[in-house]
Amino acid sequence: MTDSPTILLEPGTRAVRLDLIPNLIATAKRPPKANESEAEAMLRAMDIERQKADLEKAVADGKVPAIDINFNLVEGTNRCFTNQCQLLVSTLAEYAKDRGVSVEIEPTTSIEMLVRDLANRQIDANRQLWEKTGHNNDLRRDIALAFEERALLDRLKSFVATGNVIPRSPENGTPIEGIQDFGFASDLHWNISASHADFFSKCSLSVAANIPHDFASIASKTEERRQVRAEQVAARKTAERYTVLEACAALARATGWYADRWKHVMLDAIRAEALPLRNPQDYGDRLPYPVPRQITVYADEVDSIGLNRWLDSNPDWAVIFRFPEPLRKQVGAASPNSQIEPLKQKPLSRQAFYESEILRTLNELNYPPRAIPRRPNGLPGVRSEVRAKLPDLSDIVFDKAWRAALKGSIDYEK
Repeated sequence: MTDSPTILLEPGTRAVRLDLIPNLIATAKRPPKANESEAEAMLRAMDIERQKADLEKAVADGKVPAIDINFNLVEGTNRCFTNQCQLLVSTLAEYAKDRGVSVEIEPTTSIEMLVRDLANRQIDANRQLWEKTGHNNDLRRDIALAFEERALLDRLKSFVATGNVIPRSPENGTPIEGIQDFGFASDLHWNISASHADFFSKCSLSVAANIPHDFASIASKTEERRQVRAEQVAARKTAERYTVLEACAALARATGWYADRWKHVMLDAIRAEALPLRNPQDYGDRLPYPVPRQITVYADEVDSIGLNRWLDSNPDWAVIFRFPEPLRKQVGAASPNSQIEPLKQKPLSRQAFYESEILRTLNELNYPPRAIPRRPNGLPGVRSEVRAKLPDLSDIVFDKAWRAALKGSIDYEK
C-alpha cells in the first residue's frame, strides 16, 4: 500500500466500468467519515461530477482507450459513458495517477495456511485446556489441534455458503465456482482476499478454542493406541519384515538399480511363489501367505529370510547385499528338532485395519498415497473416489482413518 489515496480493487479484477471510476477516484481522495458534515458530503459529490466530466472528455477525445465488455477497443462515436464501456486496470492506474490516486489489486492469502495458523494460535493461547503435567503433551497438542482445525473448517464452510468469504484462484484471484472440499485443511487449494482473511481471523479468534469436554478421555485412549502401535512397529522391526515397496527401496539403495526395476522382478517372483509373502497379522507366522489377486506393494509383506533365499537363488545377479535376519531364540538344546519361539505381536487394531483398507483402495485406483493429486476445481477428488469404494465405513471413521493413513501413522512409506 502507498501513502497516497488508493483505489483498492478486488483480486482478479481486469477492467473497471467507466461509470464507476469517477466515484472511485473521488471517494479515494475524500473517504466518507462516520460523522462527516453535510458540507463534506457535498464537496465529494461535486468532485464526483468533475471527475465524470473529465473522464467523459478524455474518452471522447481518445486520450484514454476504452474497451467494451468483450475487451475490444472502442473507437469513434461508440465511445460513450455507459456500463458497456470500461478501462483496463493498467489504463485506469495511469489515468488515476495523474489525479494523485494510486490503483492496487487487493492481495490474496492461502486459506490452507490461514486455517493452520489460526488453529495453532488458538491452541497455543489456550494451553490450560489441553496441557497436562506428566502426559505426552506433544500428542495432546496434536489432538487439540485437530479439533480446532475441524471447528475452523466448519465455520469457513458456513461463511462460504453465505458469501461472507469468496474462494479465489491462487493463479489469478478470480472467484472459484462449484462445491469446495472442507474435509481437511490440506483440501483447501484456494485463496481468499486479504479483507476476507482479516474478517475470518477476527471471527475465529473471538471465540474460545474448540476443546471437547471429554478431551482427557480421548487423549488417554489415543496415547494407549499409540503405545500399541509402537509395540507393533517394534515387533515388525524385530521380525525384519518389509513391505514389497520397502524391500525394493532397500535393494535400489544397495545396488544402484532403479526401485521400479526391482519391483517388477520381485512381483514376478511373488506370483511364481519363488518369494513367499508373510502374514501381516502375525509376525511369528513363518508359513507362506496366500498371494492375492492383486499384490499391494504398500501393504503386502515379505521377510528378510525369504528375500535372502531369493537373492541366493539368483547368483547371476551378483548382488552381494543381504537383509539382516531376525534373531531367533531356540527353546531347549540345539538340535534338528529345536523349536523356534514365535515372535509375539498384538493384532492390528480396528483403526489400523481401516487405515490399511484406505491404502489398499488407493493402490487399486493407482494413486500413490504419498503423491495424491490435487482435486480439480468443482470436481470430485481422490478422497471422494476412495470414499465411494468403502461405503461400510461411517463418515467419522473414514475421515479419521484417511487423516491417519496419509500422515504416515502406519508403515506405508515410499
